[in-house]
Amino acid sequence: MSRTVGFDTRRFLLIIRNEITLNRANFLIFAAVVWGIQLIRLLITMGASHNISIYDGPSYGIFVFISGLIMTEKAFKDLHDQNKGAAWLTLPASMFEKYVSRVAYAIVASTASIMILFFLFSVVSKGIIYLIFGTLNTPELFNPFSVDILLKSLRSWILLSPFQLGIIYFKKRQFSKTFVSILGYQLFLVLIAVVGLKIFISDVQGQFSVNFPPEIMPNLFIENNTSLAQAWSIVKWSASIAFWSLFAPFCWVTGYIRLKETEV
Repeated sequence: MSRTVGFDTRRFLLIIRNEITLNRANFLIFAAVVWGIQLIRLLITMGASHNISIYDGPSYGIFVFISGLIMTEKAFKDLHDQNKGAAWLTLPASMFEKYVSRVAYAIVASTASIMILFFLFSVVSKGIIYLIFGTLNTPELFNPFSVDILLKSLRSWILLSPFQLGIIYFKKRQFSKTFVSILGYQLFLVLIAVVGLKIFISDVQGQFSVNFPPEIMPNLFIENNTSLAQAWSIVKWSASIAFWSLFAPFCWVTGYIRLKETEV
């Protein structure tokens, strides 16, 4: 086992370069798939509307999430193999360098790739449509640094983090086990919420039922219940802070701890 400790920027960059070099063929295939999907969406949009825009909605975030998932799986695919895993763990770098480089590779490379591909496609398609049809009604240029795109990138990283943990933690059927774990956690939260509502509002509603319309659920009994309004505000604020600030770091740190256990 490699006992290199600390963090050396040179070793870190060499690992990143090695990942990019080994996966350059996969990058080309991935780029062709992304451009193909974007071309189909562009043709459909041109035929259905005079206002050509193919970057609305969650498509960008979905592309980042899926590409990050694929890159994470490839980055850690040898970890649970008896022979390849041992070779990966004995690379001349510290465990922290190897782990951070793989996670950063999956996150940064996937995001940067989608940003570059989307931008280049918008430039090329805009130019071709103008040259062929002579119209200014062409797709808008993709702006990778807009607030909306940056927020979608961050949200995709956060949603990707539990799957990164699952790929490291589980030895077999990582995706299915991770999905079931997330589903179980969500059901647990729902159960807590239902029990909490039963305790706080049973005296108001009488016979409790969980079949509330989605549009009134967040404001249930809040208007006439100051304490419940304050509690709901605190819950929303805490959940937002936990999601944007704590959830992904928790998954990453847990993944590193699991990887250290594998090394031992």
